[in-house]
Amino acid sequence: MLNMAGIEIVPAEGTVEMDEEPLNALKRKPRASINVSMDLVKQGRADGVVSAGHSGAAMAAASS
Repeated sequence: MLNMAGIEIVPAEGTVEMDEEPLNALKRKPRASINVSMDLVKQGRADGVVSAGHSGAAMAAASS
């Protein structure tokens, strides 16, 4: 059984597609899910991020 206590759903707007250049996409899409999730970690509201998407975008978002 899944315990949902302490889980918060945070809205995001859009994603970074695999054919997009990571830095440009992150700048054009500040509310993309990878940006939102990395910001939550930086704010201490999340413990980590797991991404099955654009690896370059994940790395760029983590280091910005």
